[in-house]
Amino acid sequence: MKKFIKFIGYFRNFYVLTGTVAFIWILFFDRYSLIERIETEVRIQRLEADVQFYRDEKLRLEEQRLVLENDLDELERYARERYHMKKENEDLFLLVRNSDED
Repeated sequence: MKKFIKFIGYFRNFYVLTGTVAFIWILFFDRYSLIERIETEVRIQRLEADVQFYRDEKLRLEEQRLVLENDLDELERYARERYHMKKENEDLFLLVRNSDED
């Protein structure tokens, strides 16, 4: 009990009390609180991961574009797969997979 009373005695000091209140205010209630800073840091990390993903995707698409510009067989394959194109004397069959069967 004496330790608790001694601990409470520190808070009778104006500077300790003011410092504690200021610390709690900055920690939780301030506009730039610790919680806000942590949330902002997490958001920044997510956005940096998104930026890296889109950079990688851009490189992949640029490589694909170069291949399609230089290889007519690859361009024909891509057009057939992606846009369901066909020659005049061909029939096109589309297979649709039901999501219920998966």
